[in-house]
Amino acid sequence: MSGPLGKRRTPLDGVDSHPLLEPRPPHAIWIADGESPDIDGATRLSVGPERWWLVIDGEVPPAPASVTDVSHGMTRLRVCGPHSEAVLTSGISLDLDQSAFEVGAAAATAFRSIFVLLHRTGAAAFDVYTPRSTVSSLWEWLVDTAEGFQPTMRSN
Repeated sequence: MSGPLGKRRTPLDGVDSHPLLEPRPPHAIWIADGESPDIDGATRLSVGPERWWLVIDGEVPPAPASVTDVSHGMTRLRVCGPHSEAVLTSGISLDLDQSAFEVGAAAATAFRSIFVLLHRTGAAAFDVYTPRSTVSSLWEWLVDTAEGFQPTMRSN
């Protein structure tokens, strides 16, 4: 489904924002089997033996013959901030301590039966990829969990 100027719409269009959460639709997500193709500007996430996701945020190059575009079926959420690990850990069984799940690490897992691919993008930042059909449920769950970690307001 497309919105204004051909921008792809997600099931989260129009939802309220949250300080720790942000919908971040990539331009393309490709699945590649075998040896990971080297594509400029693509983040390569290993999701199994000889199986890769290529996430492209900029200009989408011509697809090599050995990839499958799954962009239309996936949505990406960014969870970031000092409490991002705590918010995510409350719903999954992975050890997200930076010594165990380093920046750049990716893992397929489940948030209470919702499939996700989790990618640590920074010390306190994660991208969470999930099928479009489950993103609304995942978003609601993350917002409810993050409510306990609302930043306090202060003036300087």
